[in-house]
Amino acid sequence: VDIYETLNANNSSTAQQATYSGTVRVGIPFNTEFADICGHYHVTSIAKRSDWDHKQTVTDDLMRKKAREIYQHKVWAMQLMYQNFWPLARQIVNEQTTPRDTHNRLISLPDQPVHPSGYRNEAITTYREILKHQVKTEPIEGVQHIVREGKLNGWLAAGSFYFALNQIHPVQFFSDIVVPPTKQFVPTCDAPEFCSTYAPGNSHVLPPPLRDFLQYGPENSYLGTRLWDAKIFLENDVIGISDSLNLNLDKSAQTSPLHNLQNNMLTLLQGMMSEQHNDPLIAQGRFGSSIMILSERAWLDIQNDLHTAINRARQGYTPITEEFMQHLNDLNHRGALAIAIYSIVWIIGAILAIYIPLVPYLIFTIAVVGWLLLVIEAIVAAPILAISFMLPTNDEMGKLLQGLLLLLNIVLRPVLMIFGFIFATRLYQAVVKLVNFGMLSNFNNLNTNDSMFAWVAVLALYATFIVALSNKSFSLIYALPDKILRWMGGIPEQTDPSQELHTAKSSMTKGADTVNKISLGIPERSFARLQSSAKQLVPPDAVS
Repeated sequence: VDIYETLNANNSSTAQQATYSGTVRVGIPFNTEFADICGHYHVTSIAKRSDWDHKQTVTDDLMRKKAREIYQHKVWAMQLMYQNFWPLARQIVNEQTTPRDTHNRLISLPDQPVHPSGYRNEAITTYREILKHQVKTEPIEGVQHIVREGKLNGWLAAGSFYFALNQIHPVQFFSDIVVPPTKQFVPTCDAPEFCSTYAPGNSHVLPPPLRDFLQYGPENSYLGTRLWDAKIFLENDVIGISDSLNLNLDKSAQTSPLHNLQNNMLTLLQGMMSEQHNDPLIAQGRFGSSIMILSERAWLDIQNDLHTAINRARQGYTPITEEFMQHLNDLNHRGALAIAIYSIVWIIGAILAIYIPLVPYLIFTIAVVGWLLLVIEAIVAAPILAISFMLPTNDEMGKLLQGLLLLLNIVLRPVLMIFGFIFATRLYQAVVKLVNFGMLSNFNNLNTNDSMFAWVAVLALYATFIVALSNKSFSLIYALPDKILRWMGGIPEQTDPSQELHTAKSSMTKGADTVNKISLGIPERSFARLQSSAKQLVPPDAVS
């Protein structure tokens, strides 16, 4: 039994569309009786003239070529999905998938997911990844904008194009991409009572080609059970490898605002670290902005709760009892904690939301300034270098080769900086995904479930590590042109923007800290007034 393809002979085209179709069969190849004992899929691809924006320039040959191309990608996707499911099929046949019932059939339990997991999502991802390249041939406007801006401003402005290059642009696919293949005679078993014990009267459980192939032998019962396993597995295998690595969220009945905020922060962090489809720099910026907003709302909510409680007591809606005074004390303690903790979290969010997304631009700009300084140095040294050419041996004023290599560095540096910028972008994406994957699994092994403030340390550690990674990855912008001369026997340059980056980061952090103190000064004074008002609610002789 194998998977193979047969083309249809009636592929045709009209003035408005071209059709290309075939069948992907799972069975004994080219056997007249058992060619598709495990079912087949009809794959049809249609390329319409209306799929192109410039319809008048589309030829019939272009439509036929595109229909054939889409068809081939669909077939490739199905064949690769088949290969992805093959290890799972072997484990189902060997009864290695879990959990199982007393009849040794796979079952679904709410507290125990199927194992091993991730095959279903991996197959869907495979299909999408292959077909997503079938976009319309029209250029994306964002890229065209970059090209126009590049022509106007030159390569010096390349550092500001990170977001335009890596933002998820809305793309348009050919209309037939969303049409899935249609299946027929694929074996399945939807009746659990028929899948454990075979009976001749229940032979309809298996499709006719498979029944004819097995000739009602004892394999029917075994195959029916295994098909039931496959059905249960595919219905419950909704967990991918990244989704299975979850941060330790507090699952207890604790519903205090502090625990709620901790869970919200960790949920945001887990979602950002598990995200696979967006650029990491953009995802980190959004995460930083989110925790800034959460921090601001947290202390505002506590302040509003205290203000509301005092107003209701003053207006007589709430009696001043011992329980009410305890509630006011709790709000006061929560307010003090909010001002102390959320200010730290707000600064962490500011670093992720403001500093990290600007690292590529900052490093590229500093590298451009370094190139300009090198050009000025070359202008000053040009007469000396020219005199060296006039001397007989070219060595009286020093080695001429070093000066030529420096000139070559000036010429090559802009191109190498752009290459470094592009490679640094891809390197950062790969490294951050690797770090997120490893950190999620390591965070799960930390014994911090009982701590109320461990999440603050987790956020601080992650932000500090990401800052170091971003600086290291985007150092390719200046390190590549600095060190490339080593391959030609020259002395590498030493362009190190770390001091400038440290100054910029320190200034940004100080500014954020100043804004934070100013903004927190308002709730601090408000809390002081509210605490004073709370004390005035109770007369001095309240104890007696």
